[in-house]
Amino acid sequence: MLETVQFRPAFSPVSPSFPAVVSSISLDLADETVADTCSAPQKIDVKALRGILFKAAADAGKALRLSPVEQAALSALIVCINVSSIRDQTIGVSPSAQQLEDLTGFSASSLSAALKSLSEHHLIRRVASRANRRFEVECSEIGQRAFYGFDLAPLQAQADQLRAGARRIDSERRWLRELRHQILCLSAEVRKGLDILLGQAGPEKAGAVTPWVDEYEALLKKGASRSLPLDQAQTLVDAWSDFAARMNGHRSTAAERAEGMTGEPLPSSAAEAAESVLMDGRCENKSVDEVSILALVNGNLPVVAETIGQPVAELKDLTESAPVLALMTGIGLETWVKVQREHGPVIGALVLSYFAQIQGEDATSGRWKIKSPKAYLLSLSERVRQSDDIISWIEGLHRRPRH
Repeated sequence: MLETVQFRPAFSPVSPSFPAVVSSISLDLADETVADTCSAPQKIDVKALRGILFKAAADAGKALRLSPVEQAALSALIVCINVSSIRDQTIGVSPSAQQLEDLTGFSASSLSAALKSLSEHHLIRRVASRANRRFEVECSEIGQRAFYGFDLAPLQAQADQLRAGARRIDSERRWLRELRHQILCLSAEVRKGLDILLGQAGPEKAGAVTPWVDEYEALLKKGASRSLPLDQAQTLVDAWSDFAARMNGHRSTAAERAEGMTGEPLPSSAAEAAESVLMDGRCENKSVDEVSILALVNGNLPVVAETIGQPVAELKDLTESAPVLALMTGIGLETWVKVQREHGPVIGALVLSYFAQIQGEDATSGRWKIKSPKAYLLSLSERVRQSDDIISWIEGLHRRPRH
């Protein structure tokens, strides 16, 4: 049954008196016999009452060492239990979460946590109920000798909503991080394709690549914002994927045209390219200790195996796996062919073993992330006679500007 009650001063003489006109709060009385003692409803100035409630809770909480939010929870209880005409009764109260926040200045979830803390201070005890969860507060420590109940069902419902919203936001943030990672990978792939197109076109035909570069820069600007919404990030991923697919198709068409103009078929696979280059390498005059170089190269087999995802036992020699390494480490088959022709297959394999140290590419700066490059170059300079030429070539490739 819902009744209204008259408020009296909260905890005399500790707390100040309430205003002359105060509002009534609807109470679900556990004992209907006390209903006749309740007076008619009145109105209250919430702002004025809130200050008084905080003062009363602060005064009452000094000896109990309550935190501000615990005092706020206690002030919410004071609103419900300050009834002088009812003694030694248990009263169930179910105000709305918004009413509690208006009266105390704290959210429902904060009050719920504070009430839990109050129960740990043995000021509140839980009352078992199938219908709802209710708390009782013992006010004997602060001038009252009765137990009063406080219904937490509205608070619990809002707390559940807050937790569900937090889980949704966390899930969206994780997906946004994944989308940003996809954008970085796709933009790096497109950047490599642009470098190849610019190299093939040369200064004379660089204007033909300008539309591709403009589209690339436009997409970069769209993804530059740190506060990128989830839907825009998904749209950018789709745009980068479409751009990369169109660029790959353009490069394939250009390669077919180049093959038709030269009359010589380009290597259709890494194995065919390796075979043609190795044939050229046999005619070269090798002035390098191949045994020492192969020992150094094969010493990196564990790194190579981890890079290309193959067991070490399947990698007999890096000279046989160089084409695969070229594709998997990002150095590119065309660059590998150039190394093989200029330095021979053994040194070419050595260069690839160096690039097998690459862990990935930082798409934002365009620089390689290399595992211990200085130490590796020192080992090369000590064990390879033509190290100066090789190292200068590698460093030149490493420092090549990537815009």
